[in-house]
Amino acid sequence: MPWIYGELLRERRKAFGITIVELAEKMGVSQAYISRVELGAIAPVQEQIEVILSFLESAIRGRA
Repeated sequence: MPWIYGELLRERRKAFGITIVELAEKMGVSQAYISRVELGAIAPVQEQIEVILSFLESAIRGRA
C-alpha cells in the first residue's frame, strides 16, 4: 500500500525551504529514499516519521 502522506511531506518540506539533501542527512538515509517516500512508493518506519516531524517542527519554530 502506498504511503499517502508523501505529497504532504514534499509540500511542507518545500514550504519551509528544506532540501531533500538536508532531510536525508538528518534521517541518515539517501536522497533516493526521501524521493521514494515523497512519491508514496514506500512508507517510512515509525522512528523515521518521528525524525521527519521533529525536523519540520524545528523548521516551524525557526520561522516564528
